[in-house]
Amino acid sequence: MVGIYLHIPFCKKRCTYCDFFSSTDLIKVDSYVEKLRNDIKIYFAGQNTPPAVGTIYIGGGTPSLLTNEQMMRLFSVLPNANEITIECNPESLTEEKLLCYKKLGINRVSIGVQSFDGKTLQRFGRLHTVKEAKEKIVLAKKFFDNVSIDLISTDKRVKIPNSILKIITHISIYDLTKNDKTVYDTNFHYKFKHFQRYEVSNYSKISNRAGSYQCRHNLNYWNCGEWLAFGDGAIPSHEFNQNEKIMMGMRTIYGVDKDMVRADGLSYLLKQKLVQISGGKVIASKKGFDFLNKVIYILIYGL
Repeated sequence: MVGIYLHIPFCKKRCTYCDFFSSTDLIKVDSYVEKLRNDIKIYFAGQNTPPAVGTIYIGGGTPSLLTNEQMMRLFSVLPNANEITIECNPESLTEEKLLCYKKLGINRVSIGVQSFDGKTLQRFGRLHTVKEAKEKIVLAKKFFDNVSIDLISTDKRVKIPNSILKIITHISIYDLTKNDKTVYDTNFHYKFKHFQRYEVSNYSKISNRAGSYQCRHNLNYWNCGEWLAFGDGAIPSHEFNQNEKIMMGMRTIYGVDKDMVRADGLSYLLKQKLVQISGGKVIASKKGFDFLNKVIYILIYGL
């Protein structure tokens, strides 16, 4: 199974912290959608046996800027998938768009909240208010069971209202970086009631739901699976080497095979209680997640 990533690089306004490839030239959105459609059609037409697709992720930028008509045109050339995620910003998300997403087969919505503090949102240059973010999360939950939110860590503090925690199913918390410098660091273990940290920056609601609420698309990356990427800011595909597999796998609660890592490094980390071994896998402990860069370095290069 492969994952498909579609990059929609357009934003109404560029946030103060953003270092991603993006454009505020919204007049180009329609022609960009057509180019994306053509790229997808050409790829699949050239495959004797099209790959089985497990997940689709529409990221940005701000994909929710697209009109319903543009979204329908884009989906007319996409295959079916078990998990389809779209990133949205509160100010551009509407009930009409949510209805359209549901009809198109999207079953996971990720909302870029970034903060539930009004002053922080202003400092970040965000276009929505805290009130609007809460309202759009509640609205999204009316149509989708699986609703995720993105937040930015500010001095190791992340606050989520209890009313929101009760209805969301996934939380992503990211470092704030500016000009390649990490301003805040999320190597810190947050605790949210009924949520499990399954990757260094990601938490999913604990549930009996088949497959849980973990993001399957991102798990494919962390497990060094296959993917296809379309769009101007898309990541080129490549074969993972051993070190990359360790770096990716150790980010998750599933870890990596014991025989992949340096024995001297593993012995040291076990003594320091930074990792544990379970079922032949080396897995970061709670303490290990807080020092993950150090853990990964020692597993790859030893002492």
